[in-house]
Amino acid sequence: MNKQLDKDIIERVLGLSFTEDNLGFWVRLREYEDATLFRPSSNMKDAWIVAEKLNEYGDFSLYKDCGDSKWKAELAISNIEIYGASDESAPMAICKLAMNYLGNQEEEL
Repeated sequence: MNKQLDKDIIERVLGLSFTEDNLGFWVRLREYEDATLFRPSSNMKDAWIVAEKLNEYGDFSLYKDCGDSKWKAELAISNIEIYGASDESAPMAICKLAMNYLGNQEEEL
């Protein structure tokens, strides 16, 4: 788990508010639901919420590379720009991709 990355994903990618305790970050994903512990860098269920957000901007894909056994996350924007990230874990690859894409968008502003 990468606490700073989780916090950045929650605030900058998903635009959610949170509360923090010794367990991590608690978010309310929907207004009518209770807050839930949210760890996208280590929990695939949480990371998939990030992947769904990325899919709003382009074609998201996730696959395991047979060559180096790492997970690859990619986001293709209009088949022109492709952003990518890789890691030993799928959730971390998704989070790295989200921050990579966000960083590039902020540079263009």
